[in-house]
Amino acid sequence: MKQTVAALAFFLATACLAPEALALTGAEYMAMEKAQAEAIGATITHERVEETGEGSFVIHGVVQTGSDGSTARMESIRFEGVRAMDGGGYAIDEVEMNGISASMMDPEHRKIDLTMRSMTTTGGQWLASGLKFPLPAGRVEQTILDTRLSMKESELFVIERMVSTMTVAPDGYTVSMVTEAPSLAVSTNVVQGAAKAKLTELDLMPLELSLALNATLDLKSGRFDLESYRLGLRNAGAIIMQITLGGMTKEWLEGLIKILMQPNAQTPEMRDAVGAQMTEALKELSLVSASLSYEDGGIARKAMAQQAAALGISEKDFVALGAQMANERLQAIEPKALAASVSSAFKHFIADPRSVTVLLSPAGPVAITDLVGDAIASKEKLVERLGLAIEVNGKRE
Repeated sequence: MKQTVAALAFFLATACLAPEALALTGAEYMAMEKAQAEAIGATITHERVEETGEGSFVIHGVVQTGSDGSTARMESIRFEGVRAMDGGGYAIDEVEMNGISASMMDPEHRKIDLTMRSMTTTGGQWLASGLKFPLPAGRVEQTILDTRLSMKESELFVIERMVSTMTVAPDGYTVSMVTEAPSLAVSTNVVQGAAKAKLTELDLMPLELSLALNATLDLKSGRFDLESYRLGLRNAGAIIMQITLGGMTKEWLEGLIKILMQPNAQTPEMRDAVGAQMTEALKELSLVSASLSYEDGGIARKAMAQQAAALGISEKDFVALGAQMANERLQAIEPKALAASVSSAFKHFIADPRSVTVLLSPAGPVAITDLVGDAIASKEKLVERLGLAIEVNGKRE
C-alpha cells in the first residue's frame, strides 16, 4: 500500500501539465536540476551540453548519485520546449532519455541493476516547490522501451514497451491515469528445476506477463478509483484488482509529497521517522470498496487433467476428491461462515473453472487503521465490517 501511494504521489509531483513560459538554455536547466538534487541529498554531473534551439538542447553523459549510494547514468537526454515557470520549476514539451542504466541495493543488500533503451515523456512539468492547484488541464504521456531488471548480474525480466498517460480534466482537480505493458517477459533464469519442468509441461514457459492499469483521482473529494489493475499470464489467465479509497485530497497529497521529497534517510532513526510520517499519512485514508478476481484462461482445467492422470482417476473423480479435501482443510478457518463460503466457492470453481472474485463492500468508508485493529481483535468482526463475499462465475456464494 505505502509503495503504491508513494509512486502515485511522486508521479503527480513530477509530471504535471504546464502553460507557456520563458525558454531555458541547457546550462540554466542543469543549474536548476542540480539545485533540486542537492535539496534531497543527491548529486548530478554531466559531460557537456549541446544547444539545439530555443528551449531545446541535448545533455550528454549524465550521472546522478543518491544519498543512499544508488546511481543512474544516461548517455544522453534530449529536451524540446523547456520553459521556466512562474513561482519556480520548469515545463517541458518533450524529453527523451537514452542509454539509461541504474544500480541500487535492495533492503537485503542485494545489488539491483536496471537498464532502459529509452524513456520519452511529452507534455510534462517538473516543479521545484511542489504542486500548484488547480493543475493545468492537459495530457502527459510517457513511453519506456526495452527495460531490463537484473539482480546479482542475473536477468529477471524484460519489458519491451510500457506506455503511461496522465490526463488532467478542465477543473484542474480530476486526474486520470492509464498504463499498458503488453509484454513483460520473465527470464528463464528465474524458474529452475522441478518448477520449470512443471511450467513447461503446462505450456507456460517462457513466462510472459501483460499489465494494464486504469485509475482516476478526484483531489476535491479525495476519492481514488483504481478501476482496473489487470495482470495477465500467457496461456494461464489474469488477476484483476479494483479498489476505491477515500481521503486523497489535495491537502493530503501535498503533505505526502513533503515527506517523499525529504533527503534519503541514512540512519535507523531517520528511517523510522520517515516511516512514522508515512504511517500517519495512511491513517487519513479509508477503504470504500475493493475486489480481487481471477479469470481462468484454461490453465486450471489443464492442471486438473494432468493431476487426475497422474493419480489414475477420471477428471470427474478428481474434482470430487479435490472438493472433499478442500472442505476438510478449510474447517479450521474462522469465522465458520467464511469457511463454508470459501469451501463452496472452491467446489463450484473446480467444477467449472472460469472466474472467482472476492468482494469487499463495507456499509460505509472504513479507516485503513481501523481494519488493522479489527484483524487483531476479531476476525469475525473484520469479515462483517468489510462486507466480504465471494462470487464464482458471476454467482455469489
